[in-house]
Amino acid sequence: MIPFNADRISKSVSVDLLSKTTVMIIGNGGSSFGTEGGVRSGIGHLILVDDGTLEAVNLPRQNYSPHQIGMLKVEALKANLLSINPEIDCECYPSKFEELPGELQADLVKQADIILCLAGSHAAALAVNKLALEWQVPAIYGGFYPYSRGAEIVFSIPGFVTTPYCCAVAPRIKQNAQVDSVPNEANPANTAFHIYYLEGMIWMVAMAILHNNVSGYEFSGWFGQRWERNLIQFKVQPNYSSPLFEKTFGPIEDGAMPFQALWRKTTWRRQPLYEDCPICSTLDFPKTNSITQP
Repeated sequence: MIPFNADRISKSVSVDLLSKTTVMIIGNGGSSFGTEGGVRSGIGHLILVDDGTLEAVNLPRQNYSPHQIGMLKVEALKANLLSINPEIDCECYPSKFEELPGELQADLVKQADIILCLAGSHAAALAVNKLALEWQVPAIYGGFYPYSRGAEIVFSIPGFVTTPYCCAVAPRIKQNAQVDSVPNEANPANTAFHIYYLEGMIWMVAMAILHNNVSGYEFSGWFGQRWERNLIQFKVQPNYSSPLFEKTFGPIEDGAMPFQALWRKTTWRRQPLYEDCPICSTLDFPKTNSITQP
């Protein structure tokens, strides 16, 4: 039980459920804000994965303090979370997820009730997504577009929506495969306010997934028994130009405004749409969006 009065969140979440929930969070930079919110909501077990060390440049947009510069992000975040709830269980892995031994990757995925892959890395997301689909663990992936003018969230829920991350964002993965390195154009304009917004949406989706089959809470039953709109795209500032948004919101005066979001259905691309898909070509179980998914 969390060591503070939970009366004012009791209509939204089951603190008892969350105290028994294990969340794996891959990428502990900007996600530090949302992770703190998860602990304040009652999450009792966390697995933190990040190979980074805190630098001064991290402080304006990550939930850390100057005295923590030089610390591993996983250790600094663990210290911050324990200061909120000393009774949480928190495992730390100072590594990129995709560079952990394969057996350990699978073991961590199997321990988790939900995975938040927020490292800003396609390599990490692909490694997570393959294992999450194989072991039927819900997973959420999130990140910003250039200069943080827009952002996206992709999620999978076993038995409800299982489309791979790589299918949802195939054009970018294929484009990135053609270059040696991909610049992170989001960072120069990515303030703490941007992070708060994205992290809030990610964690509300996470809470809805965890409470989907638990009645009596505001997060209960969001996804029912089938849900295929698992790609969320949203505007952050007025000058973000996207044909998708303009087409959808064109009839509305002034078109799409900041903070409007689209929940889009994605599909398994497979051959010939995505000949080199790193997930579709390796999974053995039937690929379907229906509730009959094993």
